[in-house]
Amino acid sequence: MSSVLVSPLTQRIILFTGGAVGMAASLFILVTYGKYRASGRTRNRMVFFLSLCDFLFAMKFFITACLIGHLEQFSPNHITSTYDDPCFWIGAYANFIATASRSWNMMISIRLLRTFPARSDVKQSGWPYHAFVWTYASLNTAVLIGLKGFGKGHSGCWIADKNYILIFSIAPTMLFLILSFAIMIVMHVRIKRATRDRLTSDALVQKELYFRVQLMKFTLVFVVIWITPIVTEMLHYFGLEYNPLSFMRLVSLSIQSLLNSLVWATSPNFIKFIKAGINSREETTGLLHTSSL
Repeated sequence: MSSVLVSPLTQRIILFTGGAVGMAASLFILVTYGKYRASGRTRNRMVFFLSLCDFLFAMKFFITACLIGHLEQFSPNHITSTYDDPCFWIGAYANFIATASRSWNMMISIRLLRTFPARSDVKQSGWPYHAFVWTYASLNTAVLIGLKGFGKGHSGCWIADKNYILIFSIAPTMLFLILSFAIMIVMHVRIKRATRDRLTSDALVQKELYFRVQLMKFTLVFVVIWITPIVTEMLHYFGLEYNPLSFMRLVSLSIQSLLNSLVWATSPNFIKFIKAGINSREETTGLLHTSSL
């Protein structure tokens, strides 16, 4: 499969668009999460950190878009960078954030499995999830820095050597996807069984069940969106490249951010929270008008 070169202008348009979409979608979750959490109505802290990683990754699009031409980052010649090359450190930054994002998706799936069935009034410690995500992302990136594995790759400033791509990107991501998909199936069966056996009559259990259904939607987005990047990585590993797919790998996190924001915004509880806020402001406005009469 031959490589199809894309003009610098097209690259900039794709990167600026992907960055804008990713940052806007992630920022929507981050901002509304703060207000939503203040009301005591959400426990989606993992979604918050996932969105934070997605926002930081989207910033990379703007950096690379501004530097296209200077970095020659989409050259068909995949040359590993050196420590004094800006593309090297852009790749390290992108790898750390993307690895953390994928890890948070995995942690959401694991939390689904290990805390069901459970009551919503039982608190779960979040430090093991943080320990795994940030330790794994740091070690993954640190090893690649030591190996000088970042640079001008097939989809920009990222992992440059295709052998490193297999070990540090494809294999872990495929494992995360397989495990997330398996957990999603198991949770679907468990929830169906709980509903069939009428185990959800308790109000707290119903709330916890709904919480897990919402988390399953984020897991579904992760599994579906990351299929294309994995296919792209595999093609590159076997020496088969096609630039449109490479750009899909670039914008996959932005698409994921957009879909995650839609899942977040269409949550019935979130809609109720927004309506309650609107009604509260209307009541406050009415009281102010009344008091001024």
